[in-house]
Amino acid sequence: MSETIVSLLETVRGYIVNGEYDFLVYREKNKKTLEDYGITAEFLVSNIFDELEPGDLFRGPIPDKDPNKQDGDVYIFMKDINCIIPEISKKFYIKFKIVEENNKKLIILSLHEEGMFE
Repeated sequence: MSETIVSLLETVRGYIVNGEYDFLVYREKNKKTLEDYGITAEFLVSNIFDELEPGDLFRGPIPDKDPNKQDGDVYIFMKDINCIIPEISKKFYIKFKIVEENNKKLIILSLHEEGMFE
């Protein structure tokens, strides 16, 4: 399983570097997190995904529970954000999936601090 997650993270990082991702920032939990810490979605995405490791996997792969969304397994990682912002010592959830839409693409479903999850 660890090799599969390493491969997944490499794929995800490639999508981010190539700008092939969507971040669903309109969700209230995501907006609140960004506002609370005065950071941008782009900063968190480009930095936190660099720091994810297979041991940060919290749950997944699991089917997307939203029937109106594209098919794709959901992965949920949990990471202490102080790896990129030392003055913030909070755990963050990062929830994403890879979907096939013309080309494969990364959809970042959620990025928020611990305690705001489901």
